Amino acid sequence: MVDSQKSYRIPKDNISAIFAEAMLLANYIYVDELDCAKSFARQQTDKTIEEVFEIALNNKSTLWNFIYRPHLFNGENPYFDIGCSTIGLKPDYFLWIRLSVENGEKLIKKYKLELRS
Repeated sequence: MVDSQKSYRIPKDNISAIFAEAMLLANYIYVDELDCAKSFARQQTDKTIEEVFEIALNNKSTLWNFIYRPHLFNGENPYFDIGCSTIGLKPDYFLWIRLSVENGEKLIKKYKLELRS
């Protein structure tokens, strides 16, 4: 794996399958929300992972990402981040799934994900 950040496209017809498999392979999963009426920082949410994912699937403006992160922010090894943000909702919800490099590469290969240009 190269040492620069890479972002991959997630085909709309594979979102549910990719996220379901990523959740099974995850090292870490979390959700949070941004409600600017309360704070300009993301906060913990009382929504479950499944609820946030369902909200994201039903929001036409949701941003989906699959990113290789080589830079060590806090001493961790490189990893993949797969997630989404429900842009335009009040509040906005965020789902983050962290994968090992090995598991991220498995999903890229299995679903033939392409780099974003």
